[in-house]
Amino acid sequence: MKNSKDSQIVMRGVAEVADPSEGGACSGTDRLPAEIRADLLAEVLDLAAEAIICIDPNHRIAAFSVGAEKIFGYTPEEVIGQHFEILLPIASRSIHERHVENFEGSRKPNMFMAGTDAIKGLRKDGTEFPAEASISKIAKEDGIHFALVLHDISALKQAEASEARLGHILDSSLNEIYIFNAGTLKCEKSNRGARANLGYAMEEMRTFGLHDIILEIDRDGVDGLVASLRDGTRSKITLETKHKRKNGSSYDAETYLELIESDGHHVFVAFARDISQRKAQEEKLRLAAEEAAQANRSKSEFLANMSHELRTPLNAILGFSDLMRQEAFGPIGDDQYLEYAGDIFDSGTHLLSLINDILDSAKVDAGRFSLNEKLIDVADAILRCERMVKSLAEGSEVEIVNCIDQHLPPLYCDERAIKQMLLNLLSNSIKFTDEGGEIIVSANITGDGQMSICVADNGIGIAPDDLQKVLLPFSQADAGLSRGHQGTGLGLSLTKSLIELHQGSLSLESEVDVGTAATIRFPADRAIGETFQNESLVPVSANGTG
Repeated sequence: MKNSKDSQIVMRGVAEVADPSEGGACSGTDRLPAEIRADLLAEVLDLAAEAIICIDPNHRIAAFSVGAEKIFGYTPEEVIGQHFEILLPIASRSIHERHVENFEGSRKPNMFMAGTDAIKGLRKDGTEFPAEASISKIAKEDGIHFALVLHDISALKQAEASEARLGHILDSSLNEIYIFNAGTLKCEKSNRGARANLGYAMEEMRTFGLHDIILEIDRDGVDGLVASLRDGTRSKITLETKHKRKNGSSYDAETYLELIESDGHHVFVAFARDISQRKAQEEKLRLAAEEAAQANRSKSEFLANMSHELRTPLNAILGFSDLMRQEAFGPIGDDQYLEYAGDIFDSGTHLLSLINDILDSAKVDAGRFSLNEKLIDVADAILRCERMVKSLAEGSEVEIVNCIDQHLPPLYCDERAIKQMLLNLLSNSIKFTDEGGEIIVSANITGDGQMSICVADNGIGIAPDDLQKVLLPFSQADAGLSRGHQGTGLGLSLTKSLIELHQGSLSLESEVDVGTAATIRFPADRAIGETFQNESLVPVSANGTG
């Protein structure tokens, strides 16, 4: 204390308690002078963080420690001689006075006020704070003096309030929360959500162990999980299991398990939530996906099996109509009949093309499309496809221009499949390119060794939002734009499937009213062998103009 004279009452009381003559280790000749002992004890007491206050028989402050200065904000000069109630809130003064009077008239040498008897202090700045205090009586000639040791418990109360709020939140959670003893694995506590979901009271829950909560995993399995948390191999564990209710029913739960330290000892904390609805929805989706896949397989297998039944009569129609239009067995006699025969042949050819697309697409979906692979001359295949669509391009007044590398290596692929891909791309470009437009067909080896074949036009183009849509079966970019064009919407989808069967890829680049570039790329390991020398392959119009 700063003023040792003001604290003589406290010091003497303490010195008397510590008097070595009462059986201490020191003899009477070793005792320090009383003043030195008082000053030494005063300095020691001033090191205490608690407020140490001495009160005289008139309940006035006689001594005020450094700890008291820090807690209350007063200096000793401001409070010594003042009634002790200056340190108490107005609402607490009468209660405190009653406590002191009862204590003064009792035979108790000291009294401790905490818990429900906790008091409140009043700082110089007017703020109140919760406190715990110990009061001791010291009888002197002039009456009863009091030594008060007071501790500010504001931080403790805040922590308790925070813990209570957190406890209320956790207890109110619909999810399940469990605390298990780290040694016995018995349940020490559970929240309302856990008890409500399982149907047990807290007393019943305490008979449960971690093994009873985590079902579908045998005891050794649970012990293994616990061991991995104990030795630090794993910091936390998340698993799906089943919880069993008191009524015998069970439900799917996702459980999160962790080992934490609480109040100086370790416990296992488990958080669990009921995922029955999610699992039920997942099962519905799984069954629906299986049913859809089965239905799609059945459809594809049906169409694939119908190949012969559909193509056989159609080939007969095409064959006989071709003989009739060529008058193979003599003149028909009427030009109108010849025109009809030509219409039958053209319509049948178009129908066969549509059927082939549908059946090939179905075969790919059903996994029944087999590649008949061999080395082919790519440039020759491209020229053959261009000749096949030549009349279609001339009818639309669209020019096809070649830009093919003269030194392409052979390509290991299915020749019919690559021709079908090229015909699909060429037909699409012709269909959606206006009169006077141009289609450029290019083929080359890329820097990474892939074989790249591109069909680019300056037609109507495809909107960005439709680029993925046109790759789906039976889909077209815009029904309004394509209504005047024949087709099933299978061309690009089938091309994509066929190139992927070759481990390749199809890419589209397009801009509305500018044009579209469709590129198929074969992997480098398919472009093999010595290059063909196609000296005649220079940029040239497929329509015959150079």
